[in-house]
Amino acid sequence: MQRGFFLGEDQRIFRESLRRWLDERWSQSERRRLAASDPGYSREIWAGLAEIGALGAFLPERVDGAGGGGLDLMLTMEVFGRVLFRSPYLWTVAVCGPLLAVSGKRGDELLGQIVRGDVVVTAALAEPRSRYDLQHVEMRAERRGKGYLLSGSKSAVPYAAAAGWVLLPARTSGEARDMRGITLFLVEVDRKELDLLPFATADGGRAADLTLRNIEVDADGVLGEPGEGLKPLQRAVDLAILAQCAEAVGSMRTLLDSTVAYAKARQQFGATLGSFQALQHRMVDMFATTEMAALTRAGSSCADLGIEDPVDPRDAVAVKLQVDTASRLVGQEAVQIHGGMGMTDNLDVGHHFKRLTSMALTFADRGKLNERYRDLQRSSP
Repeated sequence: MQRGFFLGEDQRIFRESLRRWLDERWSQSERRRLAASDPGYSREIWAGLAEIGALGAFLPERVDGAGGGGLDLMLTMEVFGRVLFRSPYLWTVAVCGPLLAVSGKRGDELLGQIVRGDVVVTAALAEPRSRYDLQHVEMRAERRGKGYLLSGSKSAVPYAAAAGWVLLPARTSGEARDMRGITLFLVEVDRKELDLLPFATADGGRAADLTLRNIEVDADGVLGEPGEGLKPLQRAVDLAILAQCAEAVGSMRTLLDSTVAYAKARQQFGATLGSFQALQHRMVDMFATTEMAALTRAGSSCADLGIEDPVDPRDAVAVKLQVDTASRLVGQEAVQIHGGMGMTDNLDVGHHFKRLTSMALTFADRGKLNERYRDLQRSSP
């Protein structure tokens, strides 16, 4: 557990090296340019991340990854949050990585390609009427010989136009909200029976709505046990929740640094903003809230887990509740102290605020988190 609070020398070197590497190659003008069209990320930087080992830091050694633990994933995501770096990393590594890692030879082949930077894999978790319920799956998968025919729609699939493969749940039995009967499939994105409608997201990313029209998937395209896909999918999402919380902590730290620097330089009524006691108190609140969120994230069980180890779902829910609350306070205070400049396009503050707002609505909102936490408490021994 202590690894999450106290970084070793290797972790500190990795974090600072990755941050310096991105500082030399990533800029907000580049982010705006990439957000305007597909694929929505830099293929050159993605390949560079593979070369320096960042894509494989959390992936198993058997696929030429570094075999690192959850702390390596968290550190990577925090650096991404600090510089507002946008890429399919969260979905390829944190969501799809654990599912591919337990899927035998086919999964290992794709993981090896991810380590080398040769492929992007995304996950289609949402449907038009599913909201945040992973068990709400209306897409049907009908048995045809040794394979399946998939039909249905998926909504807001991150970086779908950039992906080579999409991992998606489809129903092989039962009704739309049954807990069992959900099977995980791998589908190539360039299939002619797959219609893709890409769009920009509010936080500068890219996504797409997918429609599948009787796509044939052979037995190799099935991940795990047919009909038992919900549990491993939920575990992967819980890991991704904690990874995204680390990104949020990085973003909050940048907002804090930017706000303090602005308050020291901005003159108002013949004095700097930072000299006003009321604003000093608000910036202290920002600092305390950010550090509390960082400690909460660092203290989660994920820090000591490998890619095939399950995350405690109560950790995922509790940490996200804390980090989402902190993100709201820090983001709003940063915008308020910057004044009208806080939401201008040429200042990073507004873009961090949009990203934090978007993250708070990803995977689950506050109402869904509270509901799930109550269910977990009732079911715990």
